[in-house]
Order: sequence, then structure tokens, then C-alpha cells
Amino acid sequence: MSSHHFVKEDQEPALLIVNPTAISFEKIQELLEWSPTVIVSAEAIITVQGWGIKMDAVLCLEGQQEELAVNLADQVPIRFITFAEEMNILSVGYDLLRNSNYKAVNVLVERLADLEVIQRFSFIDVEVFFDQKRWVYIESGRFEKWLSQGNQLSIYPIVQTTLLNLDQHLTSIQDGKVKLESASPFWVGEELA
Repeated sequence: MSSHHFVKEDQEPALLIVNPTAISFEKIQELLEWSPTVIVSAEAIITVQGWGIKMDAVLCLEGQQEELAVNLADQVPIRFITFAEEMNILSVGYDLLRNSNYKAVNVLVERLADLEVIQRFSFIDVEVFFDQKRWVYIESGRFEKWLSQGNQLSIYPIVQTTLLNLDQHLTSIQDGKVKLESASPFWVGEELA
């Protein structure tokens, strides 16, 4: 018996690319396996075009759309979501996802501080990729996972945590379950293998 997975249209996590170098292209290819809706920032277009993939939407500043439309003629149909310069591109992306009823998204961000913007969007399951790590928001303040000895975690922001099976550098001491607990929510980042 084969174990094929069937994913309905728009049920797979969308892919929002603000920083195309947040993780390796090999890892990005894994995120593209299920043919997600691909939403790209105007700044990431040249890199993403080099990957030879179909983009579904571009987030761009007002006034950029016409020039981008010419450069992306081979991507038709493509949506352009324009926004004012004072707006946050991640907020614009999330508005698009919420209005399109997406349930999950993978986001490639430019800086660790982007996590602060993303944590406000609780309506959608989100995994964030930055600095060759996968980041997950731990709203409950309690993270548990089985890790091999030597795996390292990161947390953001730095919060007071109780550690189990981790040293002070958040490296797993031995194979087994690790635990982080805090009175406040935090993000946990894991190195991508």
C-alpha cells in the first residue's frame, strides 16, 4: 500500500518570501514540494526568478507595479499587492493570507526582529525561516521535543527559562527529550540539517 498524501488546493502552507537567502535553496525546494502559493517581495524577485519557479503574487510599493509587470510577463497570471511605504511588508502579506483564508504559511524573513511582527498574527499557523534556522512561536511558554545530543536551539527574545536536558548554551546534553519553560511566550529556533 502506498502512502500518498492528497492536499487540496490552497490547503498547503503558502510561502511568503521576503528574504530569499534566509535558508539554503535546498531547504526552499523542500518548502516548494507541494506547489504552494508563492508570494514574493519586490526586492526578492530577481533571486526567485533565477530559481525558475512560478510566483503567484508580488508585494510591492505603490508605483512599482507597472515596471514589475513588464519584467514578470512570463509569470502571468500574477497578482500585485501594492502598499504605502510606511506600511510593514509582513503585515501586508498577512492581510493577503487572511483575506484568502489560508490556514498556514512559511515565511522567509530578513531579520530576527521580524518575529515580533509575525507573532501578532495568531489566525494562521506559521513557521519562520531566518539565519538557516526554522523558528516556531511558543505562545504557551512551554516547548518540548526529542533531540539528539549536540543539537542547539535558539530563543527570541531572551527570556528567563527553565531548562531540561539542555546546557546554558541551549545545546542538548544527551539524546532525549528537551524542555524549555518560561512565564512568557517566546520563539524557538532550530538549526536546519
